Amino acid sequence: MGILYIFVTYAIILNIGYSQSAIQNFVNEDDGMGPNLYALIGHYLGEAGLILFAISVTPR
Repeated sequence: MGILYIFVTYAIILNIGYSQSAIQNFVNEDDGMGPNLYALIGHYLGEAGLILFAISVTPR
């Protein structure tokens, strides 16, 4: 799970940057109709990364 978290965080940082204002803008957009986390993961980690993420966050 920790490795998956690192990959997801990497995908987000590639897209939005790592400055405080970039992160705050991402959070603000996400509260509305902003960037879709699944789209970011699919774009940067590919289909396999997206499937792994979906499986790992599915409640058991």
